[in-house]
Order: sequence, then C-alpha cells, then structure tokens
Amino acid sequence: MAARFVRGFVNRNPRNNELMGRQAPNVGYQFEKDSSARSFIYKVELVEGKSHREGRLVHYKDGVVVSASTREPAIANQLYSKTDTSAALNIGRVLALRCLQSGIHFAMPGHHQRGHRQE
Repeated sequence: MAARFVRGFVNRNPRNNELMGRQAPNVGYQFEKDSSARSFIYKVELVEGKSHREGRLVHYKDGVVVSASTREPAIANQLYSKTDTSAALNIGRVLALRCLQSGIHFAMPGHHQRGHRQE
C-alpha cells in the first residue's frame, strides 16, 4: 500500500532539506587547495567599494539570493557616511532582517572583499 504513494512522490520544495538542516554542506572540489571556500549552503559576504558597502547572501548553487547596499536610497538617506563602520553595521542589520523575512535562518560567514566584484 505504501509503495503506491512512494512511486508518485514529487518533491515540490527542493530546499526543504537545506532549511531543516538535514543536508550536509558541500565539501568543495577534490583537487582545490582551499576546499573550505565552497563548503557552505548559505554564505554572507560584505563587499567594500570606494563609495559604498554591500552585503549579500550567497547560495552555493543559485548565487546571490538576498542583498542590501548603501546604494539603495532608503538606506543611504539614513546614514551619515556610506563607507564607515556604522554603514557596515546597518547593512548587516538590514540583510539579517531580509533573510528572516525570506525564511533563511542560518548562514556561514564569508570572506570580506575589497573593491568591486567582477562579473
């Protein structure tokens, strides 16, 4: 009786195991020197530019999921400077709030980057 239901099961939410903490994070590539750089499900990065700060949440498959930046007028209007320590603190607060609103409750700290990202 149970086999009838198992054959027709379709997982509509592939990230369910990630969100419940059951899926192990990737261990990186086998021959990579720094395999810990890719062993995450969600990673938070802070990017420093010359005139702004940007915080982003990166998923290991899909890339940037949530971001917050001092380029956004709603955030920039509340700050004295777009590049100081309080700007980084407030970007972290906004990013954390956006992560919670989107249902993401855990993340790994990522690398602190200086300069603009290259695409």
